[in-house]
Amino acid sequence: MSYEVAITESHAADIVATKDPQRIIVEIETGKSDAANNLRKVLDASTSQVVSLLINEVLLKNLEAEFAAYVALGRLNLIVSSDLTNFWLKLTNP
Repeated sequence: MSYEVAITESHAADIVATKDPQRIIVEIETGKSDAANNLRKVLDASTSQVVSLLINEVLLKNLEAEFAAYVALGRLNLIVSSDLTNFWLKLTNP
């Protein structure tokens, strides 16, 4: 697991977890930055699965419609921090 990993010249992912051959990029969104722009940069620059941990439901609602295609393809998981345990169990026990 690595932190603040450069994905593009202007953006670093918060966390990158790698277990060959799988790579997961984690973006933690608190609402203090441009969450949509951050996700766009990561999704455009990488073919890895992206998990975005969101601080609240409002942020989730704001991002769901814009990134619905990525969610449908399984490239992006938008998770409110209170749902993290359920997501982790699903991810580790397919």
